[in-house]
Amino acid sequence: MSENDRLEILERTETSMREIVYMTSRYSGEDYLNALVCIMSKVLKADYVLIAVLKGEGTTQLKTLSLCCGDELLPSLEYNYLGTPCENVYGKKACSYPKNVAELFPSDHLLQEMNIEAYIGVPLYTGEEKNIGVLVCLFHKSLYEESSILAILEIFAHRAASEIQRLATIKDLVELNKEYLTLNEQYQIQNDKLEFALEQTIAEERLKSAFLQNISHEIRTPMNGILGFSNLLNNDQLPIVELQEYTQYIISSCNQLLSVINNIIYVSTIESGQVKTSENELDLNVLLKHLYNGFKEKLTKKDIEFTYHLALSNKDSCIVTDGMKLKQILWNLIMNAIKFTPKGFVRFGYEIKENKIEFYIQDSGIGIPEDMWGNIFKPFHQVDSSTQREFEGIGLGLSICAGYVKNLGGEIWFKSELNKGTSLFFTIPYKKA
Repeated sequence: MSENDRLEILERTETSMREIVYMTSRYSGEDYLNALVCIMSKVLKADYVLIAVLKGEGTTQLKTLSLCCGDELLPSLEYNYLGTPCENVYGKKACSYPKNVAELFPSDHLLQEMNIEAYIGVPLYTGEEKNIGVLVCLFHKSLYEESSILAILEIFAHRAASEIQRLATIKDLVELNKEYLTLNEQYQIQNDKLEFALEQTIAEERLKSAFLQNISHEIRTPMNGILGFSNLLNNDQLPIVELQEYTQYIISSCNQLLSVINNIIYVSTIESGQVKTSENELDLNVLLKHLYNGFKEKLTKKDIEFTYHLALSNKDSCIVTDGMKLKQILWNLIMNAIKFTPKGFVRFGYEIKENKIEFYIQDSGIGIPEDMWGNIFKPFHQVDSSTQREFEGIGLGLSICAGYVKNLGGEIWFKSELNKGTSLFFTIPYKKA
């Protein structure tokens, strides 16, 4: 080769390199790889240019990341590099076959199908000298001077390998970020659960504390009455009228104390699942009339319209159920309605709905705040749990009712509007006697 020919090749090589650098300078990542193969195809007059990487560790399959024919990008393809020119390039060194490459590698069907005459390929290495793929130019015609093309491929192979490594790093970072986000989401869910559990624990502790204060108040009040009036009975000169009055106070306080103790026992039995049902015949109408008459006497000093409704005739009102539990449910609910209704009305009764008896207790009282709706049938929950509250009680009545209704095979629910009243409903199976 003459000096002039050598200088001409160097000049052409430098010009080609400048053109490729200039035309790919604004690209990066996948766009750079795609631009590189297309521009190389144009500048180097190659019919095909491809960048391929190993599909997976331990395989001999190469997969093209970028493949072009002229300036047209082609879909990715996969091929086994064994028996192809790439076998001598991948992980090894640059190779060129300026002519008859299809004849030299007869098992490479792609060379036959693509009508390839010349091949130039260089390996792709990362900065850690790890082989990752190949950069290849394919030609339909034989080459008379391939050294300049080979030099250009070797130079741009470094940049292509860097972009491939950068893309792999970004992909790894994206996967790590997904894992981090997944873990973070799991941690957040776990943290939310722990925070909720902590809030529940704190709320339960406050509830227990309030319950202990209230039960202490509810027990001390009748006990003080019993002790106080018992001391007054020691007076031998006490008039008979005052004696009867004090005795009545003592009996009333004892009943109040007994009610508190009984409620605690009832709710403990319900909570431990030891409630037993004893079914017997019961005249439903008679029970409601007795409840009405019993409460009517207590309402003489209250401005309340007190009524009841019977759906069955007296001859058809005999049913089979646990009469004691049904009476206690109705008594508690009616007592509650009266307690929280300063004036207006309290109505109770029942309706027959298919195979169920649906009881209702309606009042025009203070109602239930919406934030209490979820806890109204839970033990120890009250609208006002302070010892200075207006209404007495330890918050077990509705819990006992809910437990007994469930034990009788029914359901209990309510509707309420603050300062407008509450309607409580519950069902039991309708079993005719």
